Amino acid sequence: MSYDKVKTQNVIEIDSNTKSLMNFFDSNEIHRVFLVCGNSFDRLPVRDFFTNANFTKVARFADFSPNPTCESVSKAINVYRKDHYDAIVAVGGGSAIDVAKCLKISTKALLIAVPTTAGSGAEATHFSVVYRDGIKTSVSDEQSKPDVVILWPEVLDTLPEYQRKSTMLDALCHAIESAWSVNSTDESVKLSLCAIEKIIGSKDAYLHNTSEGNREMLIAANISGKAIDIARTTAAHAMSYGMTTKLGIAHGHAVALCLSVVLPFVAENTSKCIDNRGPEHLENILRSIAQAFGCNDKSILCCKFNSLLKGLNLECPKFDDETIDLLVEGVNIERLNNIPVEITKEDLNELYRKIQEER
Repeated sequence: MSYDKVKTQNVIEIDSNTKSLMNFFDSNEIHRVFLVCGNSFDRLPVRDFFTNANFTKVARFADFSPNPTCESVSKAINVYRKDHYDAIVAVGGGSAIDVAKCLKISTKALLIAVPTTAGSGAEATHFSVVYRDGIKTSVSDEQSKPDVVILWPEVLDTLPEYQRKSTMLDALCHAIESAWSVNSTDESVKLSLCAIEKIIGSKDAYLHNTSEGNREMLIAANISGKAIDIARTTAAHAMSYGMTTKLGIAHGHAVALCLSVVLPFVAENTSKCIDNRGPEHLENILRSIAQAFGCNDKSILCCKFNSLLKGLNLECPKFDDETIDLLVEGVNIERLNNIPVEITKEDLNELYRKIQEER
């Protein structure tokens, strides 16, 4: 499936020649930039561009943690309002982009996002995550979506191996979950399947850190982000958050472990479909996902996904019955509403146990 046929966001792809990027800023009269970025910024080629390019002013805001708080957003707003800027530029993963998106809601400023990982898809969505008094809060606002996305493959050159693998898994899980979500549309399914094909097709080149592999994975993650912007994620994501906080593994790794057991659960229970479009619709979606993986059968699809995950050699931490109980209790039941087959607390308990048994 062609990327051009599903491109709906103003996306700019660049290479090491940044002349066209500077032309973009000049032609849009963007001379004063409010930069929202994390610590990785100083190790990236993006830094040289913003340091050496002919901007009138570049102010940098980095006062936020990997789990940004409402206080960090308030600080960003206060700093931003002390001067005049032509645009907000967010450089980083989901945290930097989430802070910038919340800032955009308050300031109505132009927002340009430069994702530095190929996974979160935050640059393509209208929702963000911030923490209030230690509690995770989702902010959903169409006004927060970045106006422009810059895909810069070189930013992935120094990505650590574990992060490279886990962010790729996050993008893949986004695509699969959004495809079967009860909120899916014809458009979001097309985006989902396109993303899956690109991820599977570019996986090896990306894992070997080639320029073309990085480029394709950035595009795939962006398309996958567009899909979840419409359809949202489902049970695997709902189950993953507790594993990340309690077991200390990366988000994409946790989601993939959960999807490795949720995928067979959905495939085996299509007759219990709760999507208004019915079991046949779900069967067709699973068949389409399988085809995007390069097979025609949902059971083979499950095997292929698990084989891909095992091939990455990511360790699954051990957890006991007490931890399983805590994980089950921590799942936000509302987030299970998007899954096309009902999942009870008893099912969740069994699914977590299967993760432990099968790794």
